[in-house]
Amino acid sequence: MIDIGLDKVGVKINDKQQIVADEYQVTNNPKIFSLGDVVGKVELTPVAIAAGRRLSNRLFGGPEFSQR
Repeated sequence: MIDIGLDKVGVKINDKQQIVADEYQVTNNPKIFSLGDVVGKVELTPVAIAAGRRLSNRLFGGPEFSQR
């Protein structure tokens, strides 16, 4: 992984250099989200697009999209 300063903001990476995020795309820094290939889950574009839509709905879509 390219050094983009994740260590400076406290985002953890695993031994495979993938960003550690929970099922809601939240890293251990609650202000930073991660999804797609960098988290090491299913590495398919449609999966990352769907995850991005779910994340944007949760963050900006109002209470009807809240999952927490």
